[in-house]
Amino acid sequence: IVKDDNKNNLVILNCAYYSTGKIDSSLYLYDMIFPMLTKDECDEFYQNKDLKFYKQLYSRVEPYGNYFYRFIYDLGGFDRKYSQKVCEFFKDRLDEMKKEYNGYIDNILQLYFQTMSVGKVKPEFTEFVLNKENFKELLENERVNCGFINKCYSQFEAVQAVNKSNRSGIRQLKPTIKKFKEFFDDSVYPGANTERDIRIAKTVKKYYGDEKLFEVAKNIYAEKDELRTPNHILGEELNEKTCDYSIEEYQEKIRGLQVDTLNVLEESINEDKYEFEWLSKDSEMCLILGKIVQCCAHLDAVGFSIMKASIVSPNVQNLVIKKDGEIVGKSTLAIDDKIGLGVFNNFELRREENSGLGQEQVYKKYIIAINEFAKIYNKKFPEHKLKRITVGMHMNDLGELIKARHKKATVPIQAIDYTQYGSCGNRYTGDSLEEQRILWEENEEKE
Repeated sequence: IVKDDNKNNLVILNCAYYSTGKIDSSLYLYDMIFPMLTKDECDEFYQNKDLKFYKQLYSRVEPYGNYFYRFIYDLGGFDRKYSQKVCEFFKDRLDEMKKEYNGYIDNILQLYFQTMSVGKVKPEFTEFVLNKENFKELLENERVNCGFINKCYSQFEAVQAVNKSNRSGIRQLKPTIKKFKEFFDDSVYPGANTERDIRIAKTVKKYYGDEKLFEVAKNIYAEKDELRTPNHILGEELNEKTCDYSIEEYQEKIRGLQVDTLNVLEESINEDKYEFEWLSKDSEMCLILGKIVQCCAHLDAVGFSIMKASIVSPNVQNLVIKKDGEIVGKSTLAIDDKIGLGVFNNFELRREENSGLGQEQVYKKYIIAINEFAKIYNKKFPEHKLKRITVGMHMNDLGELIKARHKKATVPIQAIDYTQYGSCGNRYTGDSLEEQRILWEENEEKE
């Protein structure tokens, strides 16, 4: 048994049993992670008043060998902040179960919670479980699908990452048993006949649970195939691993913008956590980028047209920034090769990264990705050279950084009419028409 450094949590970590006057003979502490502490340390812990709620539980169910208490631990039953609420909820549930099973429930609980792992307290998961109807449904699903409860706990963050409303200003939705089951369901919709169809079907099912949207997505890719749209504007992949840039080169570029954070720049360029990728049009992630970064550019929102254009148009492509392999930011570039102009619609960033150093690191990767793209583009297409790349400032999550470091374009120019890719009645024109800032110009490259 150990107390953590801030003394807020009481953590069960090892197996201990003492039969003394002070310690109840039914107290067993398990999960053999650390060597057993001394009897005095165990005595001190056991006498702590914060165990009183746990004691009320183990008077109902024998703790020895019972995985049920792992579940209680995961919910916060040994955390001062949650212990009373958790233990009082389960006192009532255990009493109900004893009536249902004629008193003896130890083996029943073993069966329900035998797959539980020990982890951290997840407040939203605890809130979800401490709902009588939710708990009842969890047990019903565990009964027919061993490990269901542990999967809900262990994959809670992943489920909630896709459990969001479809409209602009995406909201985090509350977890439901239905959403967990959809997330765990590996089956695909009828008509998913190719490897790409299967990827699309699984993605749509996970994020929307709507077969009609799978058909919409299939039609988008059928149009891409019919148009023979290449997967990349450059005709090749461009990401952190395919290009070789120097820190010194980009230090100079940032210095030219009068940014006094060169040490942060160097750290972020060297930082493996962040990387850029010009996303292949063949990636099913193009369909749901808006869901990931909480914007409208996805299958079932007003930004449908920009999402579709990023797949079917040869002159539009998504640039994403990843952290630890997960997409945290995205920006969609459209090129008008007749006038040598590239326009990013705006930049959208996941809320978790939308402050301080997170913004700085994302911004630096963004600038590097743009410069690398422009350099390769102008070598490959000398007859249609890019002269300038700008970004729209409306709803731009990097807006303050960009305003401080990049000059304003005199006249915003539209590189593409997104409305041509929208469904009937969808007149989304993008977020770049009010104001644009210049991110790259040809003369910079020459210098």
